[in-house]
Amino acid sequence: MKNLNLLTLLLFLFNSCTGQKTASNNQMTPMINGVIETNEWNNASNIPIQDKFEILLKQDEHYYYMAVKNKTALPFYVDLFLLINDSLFNIHSSSQIGERKLSGIDWNDEIPISNWGYVNDWIANTVLFDRRKFKKLREEKYEGNISLQTVIPYDGFEFQFSKKTWALNKSKFRIEMRNMVGIEDYEETIFPENSDRKNHDNWHDLKFD
Repeated sequence: MKNLNLLTLLLFLFNSCTGQKTASNNQMTPMINGVIETNEWNNASNIPIQDKFEILLKQDEHYYYMAVKNKTALPFYVDLFLLINDSLFNIHSSSQIGERKLSGIDWNDEIPISNWGYVNDWIANTVLFDRRKFKKLREEKYEGNISLQTVIPYDGFEFQFSKKTWALNKSKFRIEMRNMVGIEDYEETIFPENSDRKNHDNWHDLKFD
C-alpha cells in the first residue's frame, strides 16, 4: 500500500463517522479525534504515568489502538519511539503527524527528516487551533500566548495502527510528551522515566490485551 496522505484522510474520516462496535469484543471502536471517550476505551488496559498522563491500549481484529490521555489539560505533543524486532520508528503527532525510520546512533530531532503527512498504515489526531480567533488576536496585537488562547480543547492523542504492517504486540516503546505552546514551568514527561532514546534495554514492553 502506498504511503499516501489520502489514506490518512480516509482512515480519519472512517473512524470519525462510524464509531461502530467491533465484531471481536462488541466494544466501541475508538474514533481517532482526540476526544477520549469512556465508552470507546472502557475495555482498554492502562498505564498511569505520574499524575499527568495515562496510556490506554486495546486492539481488535484489524487494528491496534493507543491513547495518550493528558490529565493536566495543557496542550502537548508526543513523540513515540517503537522498537519492533530490529527496526526503530519515531511516530510524531502535534499540529501534524509524521513518521521516520531510524538506524544506528547518529540520528537526532532533525535527522533523518520526518515524512510529514505521509504515514504508513497508521493514523492519529492532531492539535487544532481556532484560526479565526487566532487571526483576530493577532490583528488586535494580543500580548499573551495566542496559541494557548486559540487551541481547541482535546483530551490527548489517539493512534490507530494497522496489523497488516505493525507488529506492536511484540515491541518495546518509549514516549516523550512535551509542552506545545510555550507555557512556562511545563516540564517534559518521559516514559519510562529513566529510559534513554538510544538504549532500548529499559524501554517498556508493549502488550495489548
